[in-house]
Amino acid sequence: MGSNKNTNEIIYMINGVPVNALEIARRFNLLNKSSFQHSDAVEYIRSTTGACVMETATTIANIKKDPKIRENI
Repeated sequence: MGSNKNTNEIIYMINGVPVNALEIARRFNLLNKSSFQHSDAVEYIRSTTGACVMETATTIANIKKDPKIRENI
């Protein structure tokens, strides 16, 4: 997990693949949905990174509680 000086990027490493967690949060509206409504985000992360379901679920939970993401949404 890391941050770029550009507030449009908050990079998470998932399964060795860098992904823009801020973009995922915005694209799938993660801060406004319950954990049962993330199937599109889960599928996107899995298809992009090849991560397992557990790793993907953990990533989504981390994105939802990341204060840097909350500040930039």
